[in-house]
Amino acid sequence: MRRTVRALLILVGVFIAASCDRLPLIEASPKKIALAGGDVGIAAPAGYCIDTGNTSDYGVKGGFALVSSCRSLLGVAATPAIITISVGPKVAVTQVSTDAFADALGNPVVLASEESGTVSLLHIASGGSQTLPGGDERYWRAIRVVSGRLVSMALYAPAGAEEAQASGNAILKSLASGLYAPGPAV
Repeated sequence: MRRTVRALLILVGVFIAASCDRLPLIEASPKKIALAGGDVGIAAPAGYCIDTGNTSDYGVKGGFALVSSCRSLLGVAATPAIITISVGPKVAVTQVSTDAFADALGNPVVLASEESGTVSLLHIASGGSQTLPGGDERYWRAIRVVSGRLVSMALYAPAGAEEAQASGNAILKSLASGLYAPGPAV
């Protein structure tokens, strides 16, 4: 009987770890959140959740969110990227070019750049390991204007991880396209 119960508990644990981003167990780690006093909504990309313990809403001044693997937030070993999102004050622009973005970042060595709709993306050659210990030197940055606010995103991944390379671009594009201007509460 004990073996059956233990096997059942292990099976349930494996199921939860394998599909945590599809279960309602992650109420403490939501897939959506609003920052900047409700001006900017963030929807985490597939497989990622918002780390509410490391997220701050500064009201009209902006906000900060940390997004990481839903599995890692449940304490399950996971190696995907972490993403930081900073929401700034209101600005008078509707889009930021990759050149202006790189200039604002101090003109780092850029491996690739792309303007995709309203999103500007940069793949930066070095500095990623300063933010993520054991991380890859390469990291991704993106910027977009939402509700008249600059929203800056950065993706950091473990050394050699695919997210520090091409797939980081797709993850940030997914996150950037998931930014939205929440409507009035009803």
